[in-house]
Amino acid sequence: MLAGLWEFPNLPHTCTPEEAIAWGEEMGVHPTALLQSQERVHIFTHIEWHMTCYFFRCLHQSDGFVWADADALQGQYSLPTAFRLFLPDVLELLNQAP
Repeated sequence: MLAGLWEFPNLPHTCTPEEAIAWGEEMGVHPTALLQSQERVHIFTHIEWHMTCYFFRCLHQSDGFVWADADALQGQYSLPTAFRLFLPDVLELLNQAP
Protein backbone atom coordinates (compact mmCIF):
# COMPACT_ATOMS: atom_id res chain seq x y z
CA MET A 1 0.00 0.00 0.00
CA LEU A 2 2.41 2.70 1.20
CA ALA A 3 6.17 2.44 1.56
CA GLY A 4 7.27 1.21 4.97
CA LEU A 5 3.72 0.44 6.14
CA TRP A 6 2.24 -2.95 6.90
CA GLU A 7 -1.30 -4.23 6.31
CA PHE A 8 -3.54 -6.77 7.93
CA PRO A 9 -4.39 -9.63 5.54
CA ASN A 10 -7.05 -8.31 3.19
CA LEU A 11 -8.98 -8.79 -0.02
CA PRO A 12 -9.59 -6.05 -2.61
CA HIS A 13 -13.35 -6.60 -2.50
CA THR A 14 -16.22 -7.08 -0.08
CA CYS A 15 -16.70 -10.66 1.06
CA THR A 16 -18.89 -12.70 3.36
CA PRO A 17 -17.53 -14.50 6.44
CA GLU A 18 -17.75 -17.75 4.45
CA GLU A 19 -15.65 -16.28 1.63
CA ALA A 20 -13.12 -15.00 4.17
CA ILE A 21 -12.90 -18.49 5.70
CA ALA A 22 -12.38 -20.01 2.24
CA TRP A 23 -9.61 -17.47 1.53
CA GLY A 24 -7.97 -18.35 4.86
CA GLU A 25 -8.07 -22.03 3.88
CA GLU A 26 -6.42 -21.18 0.55
CA MET A 27 -3.73 -19.22 2.39
CA GLY A 28 -3.03 -22.18 4.70
CA VAL A 29 -4.11 -20.69 8.05
CA HIS A 30 -7.25 -22.87 8.43
CA PRO A 31 -9.66 -20.58 10.34
CA THR A 32 -11.46 -22.50 13.10
CA ALA A 33 -13.70 -19.86 14.69
CA LEU A 34 -15.10 -16.45 13.79
CA LEU A 35 -14.39 -14.38 16.90
CA GLN A 36 -16.06 -11.16 15.75
CA SER A 37 -16.45 -8.79 12.85
CA GLN A 38 -16.18 -5.01 12.81
CA GLU A 39 -17.08 -2.44 10.20
CA ARG A 40 -15.24 0.83 9.74
CA VAL A 41 -15.26 3.66 7.21
CA HIS A 42 -12.07 5.39 6.11
CA ILE A 43 -12.40 8.56 4.08
CA PHE A 44 -9.64 9.30 1.62
CA THR A 45 -9.51 12.68 -0.08
CA HIS A 46 -11.63 11.41 -2.96
CA ILE A 47 -13.28 8.15 -1.86
CA GLU A 48 -15.09 6.58 1.08
CA TRP A 49 -13.75 3.11 1.87
CA HIS A 50 -16.23 0.81 3.68
CA MET A 51 -14.33 -2.04 5.31
CA THR A 52 -15.36 -5.14 7.21
CA CYS A 53 -12.77 -6.93 9.29
CA TYR A 54 -13.31 -10.57 10.25
CA PHE A 55 -11.36 -11.84 13.23
CA PHE A 56 -10.67 -15.57 13.17
CA ARG A 57 -8.90 -18.04 15.38
CA CYS A 58 -6.59 -20.00 13.08
CA LEU A 59 -5.19 -23.50 13.33
CA HIS A 60 -1.89 -22.73 11.57
CA GLN A 61 0.49 -19.81 11.08
CA SER A 62 1.18 -19.77 7.35
CA ASP A 63 4.60 -18.60 6.15
CA GLY A 64 2.78 -16.21 3.81
CA PHE A 65 2.15 -13.78 6.68
CA VAL A 66 4.03 -12.01 9.45
CA TRP A 67 2.60 -13.09 12.81
CA ALA A 68 2.91 -10.32 15.38
CA ASP A 69 2.00 -10.10 19.05
CA ALA A 70 0.44 -7.03 20.69
CA ASP A 71 3.80 -5.45 21.56
CA ALA A 72 5.08 -5.76 17.99
CA LEU A 73 1.85 -4.36 16.54
CA GLN A 74 2.15 -1.32 18.78
CA GLY A 75 5.86 -0.69 18.43
CA GLN A 76 7.43 -2.48 15.49
CA TYR A 77 4.90 -2.41 12.63
CA SER A 78 3.53 0.85 11.24
CA LEU A 79 0.02 0.58 9.81
CA PRO A 80 -1.76 2.95 7.42
CA THR A 81 -4.63 4.90 8.95
CA ALA A 82 -7.28 2.70 7.33
CA PHE A 83 -5.88 -0.41 9.04
CA ARG A 84 -5.16 1.35 12.35
CA LEU A 85 -8.93 1.74 12.70
CA PHE A 86 -9.03 -1.97 13.56
CA LEU A 87 -5.96 -2.03 15.82
CA PRO A 88 -7.85 -1.58 19.14
CA ASP A 89 -10.05 -4.57 18.26
CA VAL A 90 -7.02 -6.68 17.31
CA LEU A 91 -5.20 -5.77 20.53
CA GLU A 92 -8.25 -6.58 22.65
CA LEU A 93 -8.57 -10.01 21.05
CA LEU A 94 -4.85 -10.70 21.44
CA ASN A 95 -5.08 -9.84 25.14
CA GLN A 96 -7.99 -12.29 25.53
CA ALA A 97 -6.23 -15.13 23.71
CA PRO A 98 -5.47 -18.26 25.75
